[in-house]
Amino acid sequence: KPFIAEKNVIAANWKYFDNSTFTYKMVDSTCYFVKDTADNVYKLKFVYFDYMNGSLALDKMLVSLASIDDNVADVQALYIYPVPASDYFTIRLNNKVTDNSQLAIYDLNGR
Repeated sequence: KPFIAEKNVIAANWKYFDNSTFTYKMVDSTCYFVKDTADNVYKLKFVYFDYMNGSLALDKMLVSLASIDDNVADVQALYIYPVPASDYFTIRLNNKVTDNSQLAIYDLNGR
């Protein structure tokens, strides 16, 4: 299943407590993908959190997965390594590709 039906899957792992500064820090590499009742898919990323007053801010970006859903079942294995990557990473696809394929890679800001 590409999406989980439960409503409590967004966990607290988007932030952590820094004992040296006694403040919460946000994990900049964590984002979530959510689907609304109209099947629109959004990428959510926490960008601000103030523990003292409980306020937070999210970046929300509409993404399109229509072309991916049809092809995911055909992919036998997709590997991306090393994780985390700094200078480079490798993408390995174990599949019999018989036609033209396209791979799009985006950073966390959708660029």
